[in-house]
Amino acid sequence: MQNLWQRLKPAYKKKILSNKEFYPHSIRIIRANFISKTFWSDLTVDTVRQTFSFTHNNLTDVSINDLMYGSSILKPLNKKL
Repeated sequence: MQNLWQRLKPAYKKKILSNKEFYPHSIRIIRANFISKTFWSDLTVDTVRQTFSFTHNNLTDVSINDLMYGSSILKPLNKKL
């Protein structure tokens, strides 16, 4: 099963990594959290907040589905039957 970093859409991954020069510690923590987790619900509220901040999304413009499930920034889960 893919981790969250692998499921992150390329455009959002690029936005997060573009902040690495100015916020290396924060970006390293976000990336580590995404690599170590498989499900969006395993992330902390702070990691979700930072993710939307570093992808240049205003939290007031983010839908409840995005906050709860990461639906706009994650690729769909590949389910093998």
